[in-house]
Amino acid sequence: MGFSQQAASQAYEYAELICRHCPQCQNTCHIHIAKDTLSYMAQSGSRFFEGFPDTILPMIRNLPLTGKAVDKLRIAEVYDIVQLTCDNCPLDEHKGHCAVNVALTALGTLLYGPNFLTERDIQTQS
Repeated sequence: MGFSQQAASQAYEYAELICRHCPQCQNTCHIHIAKDTLSYMAQSGSRFFEGFPDTILPMIRNLPLTGKAVDKLRIAEVYDIVQLTCDNCPLDEHKGHCAVNVALTALGTLLYGPNFLTERDIQTQS
């Protein structure tokens, strides 16, 4: 599955299910960042958002990891959906500030810790 509004919408719906346990949404939450990014892609049909600051990926990695119980299985499901989208983009089109990459970084940091890098980020650093 390559990038499409439908893929972004499906991932957003899964991310929305994760948030149901939180009493108050915070914009410094990894899931909130992923959800907002997926919502943007689902509504606009675009992978790119010029409004991301240059420091968005390090910012995400430096956010405190939530102390609340999060459903890591559901986060992994959303991550896998977004990862499929990333995997189907040509490597030479990879941009660190792509909304897909931002969502993957937010979810991956929750799953794997603050040193997480997406596969595409690793490949393009070589």
